[in-house]
Amino acid sequence: MVVLFSMLERIVFAPVRGLWRVPLLFWMAWLIALVFVIGAWLVLYQPAVGINFTLSEGVFLGAGLAIVAAYFGHGLNRDSIKPLLGWWINPFITLATLVLAIIAVELGLRYWVVMSDNFALSKMHQNWNRLYWQPVNELGFRDYPPNTDPTRQKIIVMGDSFVAGYGVNDIDDTFPHQLGALMGEDYAVNIVAVPGIGIGTALADVMKYPVKPDVLVVSHYINDLIEGAAKRVLPAFEGVRQTPPEGLSWWIDNFYIANFWYYRVYHYFSINAGTRYSDYIREAYANTEAWRIYETEELDVLIAWTEANDVQLYVIVWHNLADREGSLPLIAPVLAYFEEKGIPTLNMAEALEGLPVSQITANIFDAHPSIEAHRIASERLYALIIP
Repeated sequence: MVVLFSMLERIVFAPVRGLWRVPLLFWMAWLIALVFVIGAWLVLYQPAVGINFTLSEGVFLGAGLAIVAAYFGHGLNRDSIKPLLGWWINPFITLATLVLAIIAVELGLRYWVVMSDNFALSKMHQNWNRLYWQPVNELGFRDYPPNTDPTRQKIIVMGDSFVAGYGVNDIDDTFPHQLGALMGEDYAVNIVAVPGIGIGTALADVMKYPVKPDVLVVSHYINDLIEGAAKRVLPAFEGVRQTPPEGLSWWIDNFYIANFWYYRVYHYFSINAGTRYSDYIREAYANTEAWRIYETEELDVLIAWTEANDVQLYVIVWHNLADREGSLPLIAPVLAYFEEKGIPTLNMAEALEGLPVSQITANIFDAHPSIEAHRIASERLYALIIP
């Protein structure tokens, strides 16, 4: 048995002993093995902020590192390691330090960079979403459960990501819930909002909502025109997200450094995703048939439903917070429509005029409203509802 184990040991460790003859290859193999174990851990478990460290993950990482250390360290002692420390060890240490620094940056992006973005593309947004996209009620909305207290007036705020609070960590800091705090105990505010939906879809969700509103606040953003019926006459938008080049997608999907480079640098500044999307919206507003369909099949339907159900309607119109001047022509027909219908309307382009973009947007990559913008919206809405 001893002889058998001795033979197995010689066979198993023969490669690493062979590498002792070429010290540079020995250290390179050690570094590659170390990176492979850590890389496999990252790909298999995707450890990141908001994801609990599991026992199986710990066993995998611990066992992998222990095996690498045991294998490459087997047989090494003071005498056998001296030949492995030649003149080239300093450049190798520099290389190893660089590799370990890259690993440290990768782990840093996973555990410390939590940031939303405009189109929910990056893994940093996934971190934000895991930590802050809550509570989600039984209806699937980022909100508290529907308030059914019969003694309170019901306010529903409907819309998209502006209402749901993209980029706002605490739901109580969104303008619907800040409005609820201002309105007091006689009112109850709930949210009916899903990122990316338009007026027609949001109204359908309100109609199915278990609580009938006494007051409906409609949040209108410039892209609502392209989210509903007007799609029938508009050319299809190729999409904000561009598929990564073949051969790079695996790296972008599995590593935060590559993901950050692609979605936060290349995607924004080379592909110009936001600019292309804004151009598409401008073309849509210039299409008279698209506006006619939007007006008759969504906006008119909205007003007709509120009138038929004795619901008081208020509208808050948002411009592109990162491009106020460029989006003023887009909100003008919306404001004119609701003014003509006699609907009390809040123009956020006026409410936020003069404030720097950095103050009213969530972050450099996310042009959704900041907490400050939500605060201003809630106060202006309160003044509109309670003159």
